[in-house]
Amino acid sequence: MNLEGFTPRNRKLYEEFEKWLRGQGLRKKTIKNHLYFVRKFLEWLSKRRDDPELQTEGSIIIFLGTLPRNEEGEQPSRAPCLYALRQFYKFLISTGKMNSSADPTRYIKARKPKKLPVVLTREEVAKLLNAPSDPMDALMLRLLYVTGMRVGELCSLRWEDVNMEERTILVRGKGGKHRIVLFDEETAAMLNRWRLLCDSEFVFPGKKDHIRERTVQKKVKKYAKMAGIDKNVHPHTLRHSFGTHLLEEGADLRAIQELLGHSSVKTTELYTHVSREHLKKEYEKLFGGEK
Repeated sequence: MNLEGFTPRNRKLYEEFEKWLRGQGLRKKTIKNHLYFVRKFLEWLSKRRDDPELQTEGSIIIFLGTLPRNEEGEQPSRAPCLYALRQFYKFLISTGKMNSSADPTRYIKARKPKKLPVVLTREEVAKLLNAPSDPMDALMLRLLYVTGMRVGELCSLRWEDVNMEERTILVRGKGGKHRIVLFDEETAAMLNRWRLLCDSEFVFPGKKDHIRERTVQKKVKKYAKMAGIDKNVHPHTLRHSFGTHLLEEGADLRAIQELLGHSSVKTTELYTHVSREHLKKEYEKLFGGEK
Protein backbone atom coordinates (compact mmCIF):
# COMPACT_ATOMS: atom_id res chain seq x y z
CA MET A 1 0.00 0.00 0.00
CA ASN A 2 1.50 3.34 -1.07
CA LEU A 3 1.07 5.80 1.79
CA GLU A 4 3.71 8.29 0.67
CA GLY A 5 2.96 11.81 1.77
CA PHE A 6 1.07 10.68 4.86
CA THR A 7 2.12 12.09 8.21
CA PRO A 8 3.44 9.31 10.49
CA ARG A 9 0.35 9.56 12.69
CA ASN A 10 -2.11 9.41 9.80
CA ARG A 11 -0.24 6.44 8.35
CA LYS A 12 -0.54 4.63 11.69
CA LEU A 13 -4.26 5.48 11.92
CA TYR A 14 -4.87 4.14 8.42
CA GLU A 15 -3.10 0.86 9.21
CA GLU A 16 -5.04 0.47 12.48
CA PHE A 17 -8.32 1.30 10.72
CA GLU A 18 -7.62 -1.33 8.05
CA LYS A 19 -7.13 -4.02 10.72
CA TRP A 20 -10.26 -2.86 12.60
CA LEU A 21 -12.32 -2.78 9.41
CA ARG A 22 -11.35 -6.32 8.43
CA GLY A 23 -12.61 -7.50 11.79
CA GLN A 24 -16.12 -6.10 11.23
CA GLY A 25 -17.36 -8.95 9.01
CA LEU A 26 -17.92 -6.74 5.98
CA ARG A 27 -17.75 -7.84 2.34
CA LYS A 28 -14.36 -7.52 0.63
CA LYS A 29 -15.78 -5.03 -1.86
CA THR A 30 -17.18 -2.86 0.95
CA ILE A 31 -13.85 -2.91 2.79
CA LYS A 32 -12.03 -1.97 -0.40
CA ASN A 33 -14.36 1.00 -0.99
CA HIS A 34 -14.04 2.22 2.61
CA LEU A 35 -10.24 2.01 2.50
CA TYR A 36 -10.13 3.89 -0.81
CA PHE A 37 -12.07 6.89 0.51
CA VAL A 38 -10.37 6.97 3.92
CA ARG A 39 -6.99 6.82 2.21
CA LYS A 40 -8.00 9.84 0.10
CA PHE A 41 -9.21 11.63 3.24
CA LEU A 42 -6.02 11.00 5.23
CA GLU A 43 -3.91 11.94 2.23
CA TRP A 44 -5.83 15.23 2.02
CA LEU A 45 -5.31 15.85 5.74
CA SER A 46 -1.63 14.97 5.56
CA LYS A 47 -1.06 17.62 2.90
CA ARG A 48 -2.47 20.11 5.38
CA ARG A 49 -0.48 18.57 8.27
CA ASP A 50 -3.81 18.04 10.03
CA ASP A 51 -5.37 15.32 12.20
CA PRO A 52 -8.80 13.66 11.69
CA GLU A 53 -9.88 14.26 15.31
CA LEU A 54 -9.65 18.02 14.77
CA GLN A 55 -12.05 18.13 11.82
CA THR A 56 -15.40 19.89 11.83
CA GLU A 57 -18.54 19.32 9.80
CA GLY A 58 -17.42 22.19 7.56
CA SER A 59 -14.02 20.66 6.80
CA ILE A 60 -15.63 17.29 6.00
CA ILE A 61 -17.95 19.02 3.52
CA ILE A 62 -14.94 20.76 1.95
CA PHE A 63 -13.22 17.39 1.54
CA LEU A 64 -16.35 15.86 -0.04
CA GLY A 65 -16.18 18.67 -2.58
CA THR A 66 -12.73 17.51 -3.66
CA LEU A 67 -13.99 14.13 -4.93
CA PRO A 68 -12.94 13.60 -8.57
CA ARG A 69 -15.39 14.59 -11.28
CA ASN A 70 -16.19 12.74 -14.49
CA GLU A 71 -15.51 13.91 -18.04
CA GLU A 72 -18.72 15.99 -18.01
CA GLY A 73 -17.55 17.77 -14.86
CA GLU A 74 -20.18 16.08 -12.71
CA GLN A 75 -19.35 14.90 -9.22
CA PRO A 76 -20.44 11.38 -8.26
CA SER A 77 -22.70 10.69 -5.30
CA ARG A 78 -20.84 11.44 -2.11
CA ALA A 79 -22.80 8.81 -0.18
CA PRO A 80 -20.14 6.01 -0.45
CA CYS A 81 -17.41 8.40 0.71
CA LEU A 82 -19.50 9.75 3.57
CA TYR A 83 -20.36 6.21 4.69
CA ALA A 84 -16.65 5.30 4.67
CA LEU A 85 -15.79 8.37 6.76
CA ARG A 86 -18.54 7.47 9.23
CA GLN A 87 -16.97 4.04 9.60
CA PHE A 88 -13.58 5.68 10.14
CA TYR A 89 -14.91 7.95 12.87
CA LYS A 90 -16.74 5.01 14.40
CA PHE A 91 -13.33 3.31 14.59
CA LEU A 92 -11.76 6.38 16.24
CA ILE A 93 -14.58 6.53 18.81
CA SER A 94 -14.66 2.77 19.53
CA THR A 95 -10.89 2.71 20.10
CA GLY A 96 -11.04 5.67 22.51
CA LYS A 97 -9.23 8.11 20.24
CA MET A 98 -12.06 10.65 20.34
CA ASN A 99 -15.44 11.31 21.93
CA SER A 100 -18.65 10.44 20.06
CA SER A 101 -19.94 14.00 20.48
CA ALA A 102 -17.00 15.21 18.37
CA ASP A 103 -17.90 13.07 15.31
CA PRO A 104 -17.97 15.63 12.44
CA THR A 105 -19.90 13.32 10.08
CA ARG A 106 -22.98 12.65 12.21
CA TYR A 107 -25.19 15.47 10.90
CA ILE A 108 -24.03 15.51 7.26
CA LYS A 109 -26.56 14.21 4.75
CA ALA A 110 -25.53 12.31 1.63
CA ARG A 111 -28.17 14.09 -0.48
CA LYS A 112 -28.24 11.36 -3.06
CA PRO A 113 -30.29 12.30 -6.13
CA LYS A 114 -33.68 10.61 -6.04
CA LYS A 115 -33.69 9.09 -9.49
CA LEU A 116 -36.20 6.45 -10.43
CA PRO A 117 -34.49 3.28 -11.65
CA VAL A 118 -34.56 2.18 -15.27
CA VAL A 119 -37.24 -0.50 -15.72
CA LEU A 120 -37.89 -2.65 -18.78
CA THR A 121 -41.34 -3.35 -20.13
CA ARG A 122 -42.44 -6.97 -20.26
CA GLU A 123 -41.94 -6.94 -24.03
CA GLU A 124 -38.37 -5.64 -23.57
CA VAL A 125 -37.65 -8.31 -20.96
CA ALA A 126 -38.88 -10.99 -23.36
CA LYS A 127 -36.62 -9.65 -26.15
CA LEU A 128 -33.63 -9.51 -23.79
CA LEU A 129 -34.13 -13.04 -22.47
CA ASN A 130 -34.43 -14.39 -26.02
CA ALA A 131 -31.26 -12.65 -27.24
CA PRO A 132 -28.55 -15.15 -26.09
CA SER A 133 -27.86 -18.35 -28.01
CA ASP A 134 -25.37 -19.49 -25.36
CA PRO A 135 -27.20 -21.66 -22.75
CA MET A 136 -25.25 -20.28 -19.78
CA ASP A 137 -25.89 -16.67 -20.77
CA ALA A 138 -29.57 -17.37 -21.42
CA LEU A 139 -29.92 -18.93 -17.95
CA MET A 140 -27.99 -16.06 -16.39
CA LEU A 141 -30.34 -13.40 -17.76
CA ARG A 142 -33.42 -15.40 -16.88
CA LEU A 143 -32.33 -15.99 -13.27
CA LEU A 144 -31.56 -12.29 -12.81
CA TYR A 145 -35.13 -11.50 -13.81
CA VAL A 146 -37.25 -14.32 -12.35
CA THR A 147 -35.50 -14.31 -8.95
CA GLY A 148 -34.59 -10.62 -8.59
CA MET A 149 -31.12 -11.59 -7.40
CA ARG A 150 -28.34 -9.05 -7.18
CA VAL A 151 -25.49 -9.63 -9.61
CA GLY A 152 -23.07 -10.54 -6.80
CA GLU A 153 -25.55 -13.08 -5.45
CA LEU A 154 -25.92 -14.60 -8.92
CA CYS A 155 -22.17 -14.84 -9.49
CA SER A 156 -21.53 -16.69 -6.22
CA LEU A 157 -24.53 -19.05 -6.60
CA ARG A 158 -23.66 -22.71 -5.94
CA TRP A 159 -25.55 -25.78 -7.12
CA GLU A 160 -25.96 -26.91 -3.52
CA ASP A 161 -28.17 -23.87 -2.93
CA VAL A 162 -30.57 -24.76 -5.77
CA ASN A 163 -33.54 -26.92 -4.79
CA MET A 164 -34.96 -28.27 -8.05
CA GLU A 165 -37.79 -30.18 -6.37
CA GLU A 166 -39.24 -27.14 -4.61
CA ARG A 167 -37.99 -24.67 -7.25
CA THR A 168 -36.27 -22.48 -4.68
CA ILE A 169 -32.82 -20.97 -4.29
CA LEU A 170 -31.06 -20.13 -1.05
CA VAL A 171 -29.52 -16.71 -1.71
CA ARG A 172 -26.55 -15.85 0.45
CA GLY A 173 -27.00 -12.10 0.52
CA LYS A 174 -25.16 -9.05 1.78
CA GLY A 175 -23.96 -8.98 5.38
CA GLY A 176 -24.70 -12.66 5.94
CA LYS A 177 -28.43 -12.18 5.37
CA HIS A 178 -29.89 -15.22 3.60
CA ARG A 179 -33.27 -15.50 1.91
CA ILE A 180 -35.23 -17.89 -0.26
CA VAL A 181 -36.25 -16.95 -3.82
CA LEU A 182 -38.41 -18.82 -6.28
CA PHE A 183 -38.15 -19.79 -9.95
CA ASP A 184 -40.62 -21.08 -12.52
CA GLU A 185 -40.84 -24.30 -14.56
CA GLU A 186 -39.13 -22.87 -17.65
CA THR A 187 -36.17 -21.73 -15.53
CA ALA A 188 -36.10 -25.16 -13.88
CA ALA A 189 -35.84 -26.83 -17.28
CA MET A 190 -32.98 -24.48 -18.26
CA LEU A 191 -31.20 -25.23 -14.97
CA ASN A 192 -31.54 -28.97 -15.53
CA ARG A 193 -30.10 -28.73 -19.05
CA TRP A 194 -27.22 -26.53 -17.92
CA ARG A 195 -26.45 -28.83 -14.97
CA LEU A 196 -25.59 -31.61 -17.44
CA LEU A 197 -23.01 -29.35 -19.10
CA CYS A 198 -21.56 -27.66 -16.02
CA ASP A 199 -18.85 -29.43 -14.02
CA SER A 200 -18.30 -26.68 -11.44
CA GLU A 201 -19.68 -26.26 -7.91
CA PHE A 202 -20.78 -22.81 -9.10
CA VAL A 203 -23.80 -22.44 -11.35
CA PHE A 204 -21.88 -19.86 -13.39
CA PRO A 205 -18.19 -20.81 -13.38
CA GLY A 206 -15.36 -18.47 -14.23
CA LYS A 207 -11.66 -18.93 -14.91
CA LYS A 208 -10.78 -19.45 -11.24
CA ASP A 209 -14.02 -20.14 -9.37
CA HIS A 210 -17.14 -18.24 -10.39
CA ILE A 211 -17.92 -15.65 -13.05
CA ARG A 212 -17.11 -12.03 -12.19
CA GLU A 213 -19.68 -9.25 -11.80
CA ARG A 214 -18.00 -7.15 -14.48
CA THR A 215 -18.33 -10.01 -16.96
CA VAL A 216 -22.07 -10.31 -16.27
CA GLN A 217 -22.49 -6.54 -16.65
CA LYS A 218 -20.82 -6.63 -20.07
CA LYS A 219 -22.96 -9.55 -21.18
CA VAL A 220 -26.20 -7.86 -20.12
CA LYS A 221 -25.29 -4.71 -22.03
CA LYS A 222 -24.31 -6.75 -25.09
CA TYR A 223 -27.59 -8.64 -25.19
CA ALA A 224 -29.64 -5.51 -24.53
CA LYS A 225 -28.02 -3.95 -27.58
CA MET A 226 -28.68 -7.12 -29.61
CA ALA A 227 -32.34 -6.98 -28.51
CA GLY A 228 -32.62 -3.38 -29.72
CA ILE A 229 -33.36 -1.96 -26.27
CA ASP A 230 -32.55 1.74 -26.20
CA LYS A 231 -32.08 2.04 -22.43
CA ASN A 232 -29.13 1.95 -20.06
CA VAL A 233 -29.51 -1.71 -19.11
CA HIS A 234 -27.41 -3.42 -16.44
CA PRO A 235 -27.99 -6.47 -14.19
CA HIS A 236 -29.80 -4.40 -11.56
CA THR A 237 -32.26 -3.28 -14.26
CA LEU A 238 -33.65 -6.82 -14.32
CA ARG A 239 -33.99 -6.76 -10.52
CA HIS A 240 -35.86 -3.44 -10.71
CA SER A 241 -38.06 -4.80 -13.50
CA PHE A 242 -38.85 -7.91 -11.44
CA GLY A 243 -39.96 -5.83 -8.45
CA THR A 244 -42.00 -3.44 -10.57
CA HIS A 245 -43.76 -6.17 -12.55
CA LEU A 246 -44.65 -8.01 -9.33
CA LEU A 247 -46.21 -4.84 -7.97
CA GLU A 248 -48.16 -4.27 -11.19
CA GLU A 249 -49.59 -7.77 -10.84
CA GLY A 250 -50.87 -6.93 -7.38
CA ALA A 251 -48.15 -8.54 -5.25
CA ASP A 252 -47.97 -7.37 -1.63
CA LEU A 253 -45.14 -4.93 -0.80
CA ARG A 254 -44.02 -7.11 2.11
CA ALA A 255 -43.76 -10.14 -0.16
CA ILE A 256 -41.71 -8.17 -2.69
CA GLN A 257 -39.50 -6.92 0.14
CA GLU A 258 -38.86 -10.51 1.24
CA LEU A 259 -38.09 -11.74 -2.29
CA LEU A 260 -35.70 -8.87 -3.00
CA GLY A 261 -34.02 -9.02 0.41
CA HIS A 262 -34.65 -5.35 1.28
CA SER A 263 -33.94 -4.63 4.95
CA SER A 264 -36.64 -1.94 4.94
CA VAL A 265 -39.98 -1.78 3.15
CA LYS A 266 -39.17 1.88 2.42
CA THR A 267 -36.68 0.68 -0.19
CA THR A 268 -39.35 -1.52 -1.74
CA GLU A 269 -41.79 1.41 -1.85
CA LEU A 270 -39.63 2.87 -4.62
CA TYR A 271 -41.39 0.49 -6.99
CA THR A 272 -44.73 2.12 -6.26
CA HIS A 273 -43.31 5.33 -7.74
CA VAL A 274 -41.90 3.46 -10.72
CA SER A 275 -45.25 1.78 -11.30
CA ARG A 276 -47.00 5.15 -11.07
CA GLU A 277 -44.67 6.54 -13.74
CA HIS A 278 -45.54 3.57 -15.93
CA LEU A 279 -49.27 4.24 -15.47
CA LYS A 280 -48.77 7.90 -16.36
CA LYS A 281 -47.04 6.99 -19.63
CA GLU A 282 -49.79 4.55 -20.53
CA TYR A 283 -52.43 7.18 -19.72
CA GLU A 284 -50.67 9.80 -21.82
CA LYS A 285 -50.83 7.48 -24.84
CA LEU A 286 -54.57 8.12 -24.81
CA PHE A 287 -54.78 11.68 -23.47
CA GLY A 288 -51.28 13.11 -24.01
CA GLY A 289 -52.26 14.81 -27.25
CA GLU A 290 -55.08 16.85 -25.76
CA LYS A 291 -54.65 20.60 -25.64
